[in-house]
Amino acid sequence: MKARNKPEPTLDQKFKHILIRVIIPFNIVLIGVIIWQFNSLVNARKEITSISSKDNSGPENLRLIRCNDYSLTKPLRVVDIEKESPLLWNLKETVASIIDSKKKSGEIINASVYFKKMNDGSWCSVNDQEKYRPGSINKIPILIYYLKLAEKEPGLLNVSWPYNQPIDNPKNETYRKGSLVLGQSYKVKDLLREMIVNSDNIATTLLLVHLKDYSKFEEIFRELGLTPPEPHSFDYAISASECSRFLRVLYNSSYLSEEHSQFALEMLTNCSFIDGMVKNLPKNIKVAHKFGEAGNTEQPEFSETGIVYKGSNTYLLTIMTHGNNAKEQAETISEISKAVFDEVKE
Repeated sequence: MKARNKPEPTLDQKFKHILIRVIIPFNIVLIGVIIWQFNSLVNARKEITSISSKDNSGPENLRLIRCNDYSLTKPLRVVDIEKESPLLWNLKETVASIIDSKKKSGEIINASVYFKKMNDGSWCSVNDQEKYRPGSINKIPILIYYLKLAEKEPGLLNVSWPYNQPIDNPKNETYRKGSLVLGQSYKVKDLLREMIVNSDNIATTLLLVHLKDYSKFEEIFRELGLTPPEPHSFDYAISASECSRFLRVLYNSSYLSEEHSQFALEMLTNCSFIDGMVKNLPKNIKVAHKFGEAGNTEQPEFSETGIVYKGSNTYLLTIMTHGNNAKEQAETISEISKAVFDEVKE
């Protein structure tokens, strides 16, 4: 029996076939893609809204210190990430090991260290709950006070003051260097330089004598979230992280103008003390630093804070020690500083 030939499908039948087999499935997929894209955009918008809202109120993992002296502006002074970076645990362990070794050998009684990378704000610390008397590191806020005053009184740095009355210099200093001559006059900027570069106490005393408003000096500490020292107090103590804030506001120009922040840091890079933080670092590395000695010769507190300019990995390091011998403590600072430098990749 002969098979009958199927009739040729009409154009309408062909269209229906294409519609069922191709166009409808394609449209279903297309609609699905559109719905997926729409949901992605909605979710992204929700995420952006959430992030914006979080930024407006302050992210939970950041601590912001602002000046509250003005009604319409709240200048940002310091920003801290609340938690230590796990990427710095090896560095933290290295530092802790050096401190433990020095304590066991009797070279120090205790030490605290604060480290902060300036490019991303990551940080770590060892024994930061301990507090120490910063000694001559408190000369940095004196420098900041006069540079702030100079922004309101142009020409102040070139004003000359006479040094015509003998001033007693403390006798319990291990490191002392100065060059002021009785009977001569000195410009404010030269006294500041002598105070910072050589840690000269006579220059510091002359600057304190002419300090116009102690409340303005206290204001520097308050704006950095610190309790200010009492006038003429020798017992003022702060932690290593708190001590670091003076250099941080200079580096970020968040308290002084860019010009005066640069002026201050240039002075600090010329600090004549070389037995501590900079002792074992390469000579071509710039370090803006200041040391401080407090207490008595039997159990001095010896500290140093500095910004180490190591290319893109510039960092801030503050080391505060309590011990029995200032020179041994300075050596501990130099060993910790070198170990940190070697850990930080350029």
